[in-house]
Amino acid sequence: MVTRISLFIVLISATVLSTLGATASPTVVGDPAKPDLLPSALQRAYQQVARSIVIMRGIYKLPDTGGPVFAMTRWRDAVITGKGVTLIMTGLKWGEDCFQLKHCHHLLLQDLTISQSAVPNYQGRVQSIGRDASGNLTAVWKADTGYPDLPASTSTFPGALNVVDAHTHELKVGDGDTYNAPVAHLSNGSWRIDFRNSAQLVSVGDWLVGRYGTPPIKLHLVNCRNCTIQNVTLLRNGFAPIREEGGGGNRYIHCTLRQGPMPAGADTPDLVTNAADGMHMTGSYPGPDIEDCYFTGVFLDDCIAIHGYFSQVKSVVGNMITTTKAAGDNAVVGGSIRISNANGFYEDAKVSAVKNNPDGTTTLTIKSSLPIPVGAKFSNPLADGAGYKIISCRLGDTRSRGILAKADDGTIENNVISHCGMSAISLGPEYYWDEADYVHSVLVQGNNIQYNGGATYGGAAVWVHGHGAVGNQHVLITNNRFFSNYQGDLVIEWAHYVAVTNNVVRAPHLWPATVHQVAPIRLDHCNNISFANDNLYNTTFWSLPLVHVGHDVKDITLP
Repeated sequence: MVTRISLFIVLISATVLSTLGATASPTVVGDPAKPDLLPSALQRAYQQVARSIVIMRGIYKLPDTGGPVFAMTRWRDAVITGKGVTLIMTGLKWGEDCFQLKHCHHLLLQDLTISQSAVPNYQGRVQSIGRDASGNLTAVWKADTGYPDLPASTSTFPGALNVVDAHTHELKVGDGDTYNAPVAHLSNGSWRIDFRNSAQLVSVGDWLVGRYGTPPIKLHLVNCRNCTIQNVTLLRNGFAPIREEGGGGNRYIHCTLRQGPMPAGADTPDLVTNAADGMHMTGSYPGPDIEDCYFTGVFLDDCIAIHGYFSQVKSVVGNMITTTKAAGDNAVVGGSIRISNANGFYEDAKVSAVKNNPDGTTTLTIKSSLPIPVGAKFSNPLADGAGYKIISCRLGDTRSRGILAKADDGTIENNVISHCGMSAISLGPEYYWDEADYVHSVLVQGNNIQYNGGATYGGAAVWVHGHGAVGNQHVLITNNRFFSNYQGDLVIEWAHYVAVTNNVVRAPHLWPATVHQVAPIRLDHCNNISFANDNLYNTTFWSLPLVHVGHDVKDITLP
């Protein structure tokens, strides 16, 4: 029986290959014994008008070029297939991408495995625990054999460290990031770590993990349109092994992000799949189509992030707005901008003129004058990833969010999301990161959402949020199954016209530590919220109501 995903993949391949001619035969390139020649061989094949290119089966230890290994600009209507091919990157610095695709159209890259020659994360086990003079927890930690050790001169654990449970091999429930923990090097090669926290949940045998180095991106799409990444496996990942900037209409089908092989000499499997985000998409329209993708192992940041960027209003004269020029500031004549601030201002405005000024600012002329406050933030909603799809994926086990989406017209459907430290699904802007924007017309449907909110700062499993303005609207949350989420199942705030229907919701799981209980569903600063046909279950020991109605809430149809 052909599944919907399989049929979709066949149609993509047929569409691309139809441009090549029915009788086109593939051009075979590469020799695993001469991996240094593969980048030039691939380029030469395309320049000689090959449009179906097959990489010869084998393992390729790629050259360290000091930049992107495969720099592909303006490739069109081509298929690259690497069945049985593993590419191992040896350039391990930021900017040394494996595939850097720029301004490509209708390119299909499929059936590859991409790894790198070094592990991009710290990993070691707790040998013993104790207390300092103030009663705070300390731990003796030693890097696992084959994994990076801390720099000899360091006085703090680099970046944040996280705890992986010795029994589950997942991030420890009730824990979270520990930043700048003081460390001291001991004579036996281990380290004493001071958590400065009397309640830290760490046991002997647990692993402490963190980010190491600045590893490059594996698949970097810049202003590409209607390209497809299919059946690609990514190992030993740093920040965003899949990164999309600008462009739009790109598809990511049946991709797998998982732990890499054990390093040489190691006797402990690699626990961390991603030292930061898994897929990070910015500024595209239409937004990415992510289907049937699998995220396994520990992620040290969001599994999937989709957003645009905010610019800031510097001055307003009549209907002319002068703004900072932020990355991704894509206001266009005839388009709209969405303007908001933390004091409740929210408007959409049509743009009639755009002028780039010598001082680096931009002046926008809008159709009519509005009382826009200086300091307000704005974005172009068609440069935030609008129209994205995340369908039939399995993801989680991250210290952060499973899906972080800040774009309109999104579909999040039939996914399994579990063991996220924060929200499984987070919808809305983050001013702190200048990541846009409020969301309109989003469907969250048929997802299985369980055991999320496990970090101490956690958050509800599905969180519709904002920053002081009622800007999120027309969100439908339907036919989902919420089970045993640690810090509640649903929070709706800074939103209106949200419908919650036909969901199964069970009371949150009790924490393994003493943390205050929260109601499974919480409402704040919202209006026109309706519940219908939801099956809400409490537990006999749960002392809170199922729904908490907070501040500035009106026109609510409660379950």
